[in-house]
Amino acid sequence: MAPGRAIRRGGALCRYYRPGEATFPVDGSRLLMVSIVAMLARTIRKHRAAAGLSQRGLARRAKVTPGYIAQLERGLRASPSLPVIRRLARALGVRVGELLE
Repeated sequence: MAPGRAIRRGGALCRYYRPGEATFPVDGSRLLMVSIVAMLARTIRKHRAAAGLSQRGLARRAKVTPGYIAQLERGLRASPSLPVIRRLARALGVRVGELLE
């Protein structure tokens, strides 16, 4: 199935984005959320690589599971809490605002 293709899910017309990811309503109400999640995923991955940390190392520093970090970096975790974002920023040595830019 091609990304962006409209499909029916539970009777509602939805748009498919990536393999393994959820579908979202066609009306665009969640498009902003999708782009924010993708941006956060790229930013975390970039800062983690710059810090020379593995997913496991970052998870240990931020007191979350390695699976949680993997889900964040793949954009599968839609809304990490503010305390988790703060711990991630501290573990990466950046300001919270840098993760959310």
